[in-house]
Amino acid sequence: MDSSILLVNAYNLLQTANENLRRLQVELVRVSGLWTLFQDNPETRSSDRPEYWVDSAGQSDSFRNEDADAWVFDARSRGLFSSTSALVEELRSLGERKRNLEDIQQKLRLTINTVSRPSLRSLHILDLPDEILSRVFDFVEGYRPDIPSLWHIVSRDLKNCRLACRAFCRVSSRLFLRSVSVDLRVSSISRFEEISRHPIISKGVRVVRAVLHFYDPRLSENFDDFILHSATELEQRVESMEWMKTWEFHKVSEKDGLRVIERLKAISASWRRISSAIQAQNLTEDDHQHLLLLRKAHQKYQRLFSDQEELLNSGMFLQKVAAGIDRMPRARILHFLDWDFNLPREVSPFDCEDLNVPVYEAPLRAMNYYTAYKSATKL
Repeated sequence: MDSSILLVNAYNLLQTANENLRRLQVELVRVSGLWTLFQDNPETRSSDRPEYWVDSAGQSDSFRNEDADAWVFDARSRGLFSSTSALVEELRSLGERKRNLEDIQQKLRLTINTVSRPSLRSLHILDLPDEILSRVFDFVEGYRPDIPSLWHIVSRDLKNCRLACRAFCRVSSRLFLRSVSVDLRVSSISRFEEISRHPIISKGVRVVRAVLHFYDPRLSENFDDFILHSATELEQRVESMEWMKTWEFHKVSEKDGLRVIERLKAISASWRRISSAIQAQNLTEDDHQHLLLLRKAHQKYQRLFSDQEELLNSGMFLQKVAAGIDRMPRARILHFLDWDFNLPREVSPFDCEDLNVPVYEAPLRAMNYYTAYKSATKL
């Protein structure tokens, strides 16, 4: 017989066997449900259950099918509603029929595999469609949609998958950025737009985090307020580092750590003197150097504030965020938040040679509302 005809016949027989098994399973559920009704406490009498009894809990639909009424009438006529022994015998008969049908089903599947195998090409994982591969990588990554604080974490396994081959790189790259943050900076908006226009990475973004940090108008307008605010923030940071002995986390000796702390205290003291100085003659040489660096930092702060106001007043921020989300087909969550734990890690004063780098980067950070409240800034 031609193999194609044999395959068609085998498939038809397999479909018939599957349908008969489905009907038989419904019958088993119904009869098992009747048997349960005869028991005072089925939970404590599990040892008395017949061999082919099946749990009918949660399968009440079996008693509401189109043929349910006809089955009840037939079951009554055969004494299944009045005799436990009849129920046990019926379950035994159904169980034997089920076992025979499963044997037939297994043989048909083996026949189909034997006949069709020579005509099938060998399959490889790369033959899977991208949608299934994407679900596989979801599992590899261990994505937890219920824990927002972990959305930005990408597993090392997923990174390694991107190095395996081009197909893996194409599919797994969609998962490389689960969430993307955007704030009131031109650089942040540009990065957000770039991600949203990327043909691969944009397809994996599921969460957009709109960070509502802001640059304060009073600090932008008043140089003295800018200095005092920066000095206060630095002093609080130094106090925290000294109390927690932060240098130990960076594997720095206590002697070197305390030396850095003292230098930071000297800088904050210099800022205080600059703010309170009436005449430039009262400042030291180091104070003049810090004054120059403070003016440069303040000018950058003013530019950042100006960019922020332009984005807000023109409506450009909302327009670009909305357009970017529209380009991300899987983005389903929009978070507005005041505190972003996913911000890049600050440069530690214990990890750099030039202490001015982290010290003068800190005043350029935008405020959150808690910081504004602490510093009594009027919004």
